[in-house]
Amino acid sequence: MADNLIVKDGAGVNKTLRTKDLGSDVHVPFKALTDSAGVAIDAANPLQVGGTALGAPADAEAAGNGGIIAILKRIRTILGGVLSVSPPATSAFGTGTREYNLAIGTRTAVAAASSAEVALGTLGASREVLINPSVRCFMAFGIAGMGPAVVGAANLVVPADAMLHIRIPAGVTHYRVIRDAATDGFVSVIPVS
Repeated sequence: MADNLIVKDGAGVNKTLRTKDLGSDVHVPFKALTDSAGVAIDAANPLQVGGTALGAPADAEAAGNGGIIAILKRIRTILGGVLSVSPPATSAFGTGTREYNLAIGTRTAVAAASSAEVALGTLGASREVLINPSVRCFMAFGIAGMGPAVVGAANLVVPADAMLHIRIPAGVTHYRVIRDAATDGFVSVIPVS
């Protein structure tokens, strides 16, 4: 079959999509690469990087063949060691070994009705806690005097037996919990030191 497909747009007008027929009626979309002036990238107009065309005869490392290895060497030269720089320091959240403050952790009953509000205690600098429920539950976080937890999208759903680490936003001091299961259970909330 010939290249290109003809399709109808929303108004019923025929439009031609440029494709390449790979055989057996298998078409792939054609994508034309152009430079900033709108000129097609090809052998006569190679891709410019830093003022030198990759694979062009003027490119000393790619001279003679313009092969992929030569192009990769040229990219390495252009980047000049940028890729060997150590990655930036990142937050320890979600990585490594944690120290849990078990002394101020809480264990709250999870039932069909919302629990009373429970104080989170003093959180570490990361304001991270580990949540570990024995049953699937919904948790609400807020301040003293907050409303009840409810089953629904407005609360955090935590699967049974999860070991969920979350960061508690500044100003949040309490939580409430309600079950989303047939049986009651417990949820442990343990601050990370």
